[in-house]
Amino acid sequence: MRKPYDSWWVPLLVVALSLIILAACQPPPYRPPMPFRSSGHAPMAGFFFS
Repeated sequence: MRKPYDSWWVPLLVVALSLIILAACQPPPYRPPMPFRSSGHAPMAGFFFS
């Protein structure tokens, strides 16, 4: 019984994508010393939420 492709990487891809999505939805662990309101926006916040 032949398979058109090896499917062992499919669950790994799904897990990797879910981890990336969860990491993107969560706030970054690093908190800048100055608040976001006074500094406008952080450079990393602009990178994640652009």
